[in-house]
Amino acid sequence: MDWYEVLLSFLHSVSVIQSCIWLTKNFKVHIIRTRSVIFVPTIYKEIIIHASPEQVWDAVSDVGAVHQRLVPGYTENTIIHGYERTLLLPNGGITREVIVSMDENERRLAYAVKEGRMPLLHHHASFQVFPHDNNGTKLVWITDFLPEHLADEIQARIHRGAEVMKKTIEAEANKGTVE
Repeated sequence: MDWYEVLLSFLHSVSVIQSCIWLTKNFKVHIIRTRSVIFVPTIYKEIIIHASPEQVWDAVSDVGAVHQRLVPGYTENTIIHGYERTLLLPNGGITREVIVSMDENERRLAYAVKEGRMPLLHHHASFQVFPHDNNGTKLVWITDFLPEHLADEIQARIHRGAEVMKKTIEAEANKGTVE
């Protein structure tokens, strides 16, 4: 039982919750409502990548090379200034993010969007790298956001981003170019 199921089970048991859960392939989107509080919706995405955990972490943790190592074509350039990362988008747009934490031991990177095209009230996301099967990797991408009506659009962006990340990291691993 994962932590979402434990939380939902507990909240249902105390009879204060009404919840909606959408499950699709490798996605979980949760919107939890108590009597008067709305918890932030969460999208949970697992990406199986045919590359070693070391290779995947090397790409994910290279915060200044998003445009080259994670989502080329979706970002044209990445600018780092202290803890702030600015993604320059092909259409002239920008997304400003804060790198919240990077844990080398746990292979976990957390970031938050401060500014972008979407009218977000809140955004926090993390990537965490886990070994999977024989020299494969499970990359877990968790995104919390508000407002909840953006769930479909954010889920579509995560789905497409996951496809591009998988393809990009696997291509790099097959070339053996991890530096």
